[in-house]
Amino acid sequence: MVSDKKLIILFNEAKDFLETVAGRDVEELLAFTRYSKVTDMQEVYWRFARSLCNKRGMPATIGDVDDLEPFLFGFDPVRSAGNYGGDWRRLFTAIREGYTPPGPMDASREGSYWVQYVKGLLSGAVFLSRFETFKKFEKFVAGFAHHPIALAGLPLTLDRQVFAMGFPLATDWLRECGYTNYAKPDVHVMTIFVECGIVREWDTFQSFKILARMGRLVGEPPAVVDKVLWYIGSGRFLPGDEPVTRYREAFIEYVKPILEKD
Repeated sequence: MVSDKKLIILFNEAKDFLETVAGRDVEELLAFTRYSKVTDMQEVYWRFARSLCNKRGMPATIGDVDDLEPFLFGFDPVRSAGNYGGDWRRLFTAIREGYTPPGPMDASREGSYWVQYVKGLLSGAVFLSRFETFKKFEKFVAGFAHHPIALAGLPLTLDRQVFAMGFPLATDWLRECGYTNYAKPDVHVMTIFVECGIVREWDTFQSFKILARMGRLVGEPPAVVDKVLWYIGSGRFLPGDEPVTRYREAFIEYVKPILEKD
């Protein structure tokens, strides 16, 4: 098991490294992750639709999620669930007849991105409609925050309850909603963890737990810890920036000898 000291060193070195290569105040980069939070069910569902699409190659097929707003009643989960009656084909047909996406829509291809995405959209609407109000949804999320061990229970529940919303996408959605107890370790963060010997293998669940533990140790929300490492791993500090992956390799080369001294 990796030591607490090593995790603290990794975060502190990462934050200093980011400050150097980003050329701007780290807190400025972290402001959105720290302070942005959903305020109503429409935004919760909108962020759900965006995270559901966050799979390799899927955005190029689905296009701009905002273009689906008319078919989802302004991203109202209650109206969306009620209107389509749980029938994903009705939603699929409505979108196909009123929207021209960048990728093909063929309802007969069960494994296609569009079929999977529409099923997920409606499944998410049905799930969210059970809460009726934003306050009830907030209470539901808070119910998993009473203990570090319980945190993972929420994305695991979403994995079982919502079609196509696996554990990684669930953590992405919760983080993007502003629930900073949740981090979504992606390829950049897990590469740093594996290369630095923090985790032994490519494991999203173990990496999620490591980020939560790091957060407790350094007094930061896991989402902030995740974002610091993500910025280094991706080398992309502002929307539209070209990624600079050499920062990830440079950081790993720099920090490994320091961690090995522990």
